[in-house]
Amino acid sequence: MDAVGQGQGMSKELNDEVGKIEAELRRRLPIGWSTSYATLKRELCGNRGYSDAALNRALMIMTKRDTVQMRNGGANVYRSGV
Repeated sequence: MDAVGQGQGMSKELNDEVGKIEAELRRRLPIGWSTSYATLKRELCGNRGYSDAALNRALMIMTKRDTVQMRNGGANVYRSGV
């Protein structure tokens, strides 16, 4: 495993928040579906109170695991795998 996947260098709170966001993204986006980054940011950061840093870190980790793909210059998030 790489350091990003293990969460090294992150605070415990940020690491916990990233885990919650990953679970939320897996629940919200079935495989093969996509949504805009702006919508995710509005729902997760605005309505649910997660931080922008945690959302971006979760998307980066999920991209490295090939779970999601960022499309159209990062404007769309596509769920590509488990």
